[in-house]
Amino acid sequence: MAIKPRLDQELKNALKAKAANRVNALREILGALVYAELNKKDQPSLTEQDETAVLSKLKKRHRESIEAFEKGNRPELVAKEKAELQVIEEFLPAAMSAEEVREMVRGAVVELSAQGLRDMGKVMALLKDKYVGRADGKVVSEEVKRRLSEPAGS
Repeated sequence: MAIKPRLDQELKNALKAKAANRVNALREILGALVYAELNKKDQPSLTEQDETAVLSKLKKRHRESIEAFEKGNRPELVAKEKAELQVIEEFLPAAMSAEEVREMVRGAVVELSAQGLRDMGKVMALLKDKYVGRADGKVVSEEVKRRLSEPAGS
């Protein structure tokens, strides 16, 4: 596991500094990674890709919580979730730019010779491992849909 030793050290530092939100986020990450490792039957340890997928799920969960707390007018919980989200994002790979997403989608469409929206599932399946943790699935999905909806000459 590539990030577990770093997480352990960060947790020790956060405990010493008494940074409650950071401690909570680091414990959540460690717990999620251990849980994923226990549920993985085919290999004893997680790959870097598996770790990124776990962190992406946590990131998504925190974003949804932030949205819900904003709707519920709970600014103190929004601040807590945002602080924990920042910690999670520290361990994720750098986000893809809009141009990188467009290039990735264009390459996949060409590779699969995708013709229309009926091929969207195939394109998304090919791209899944490439964007996990680096781009939002909704953004990638919208770009694929836009690309497949264009007339053939574009």
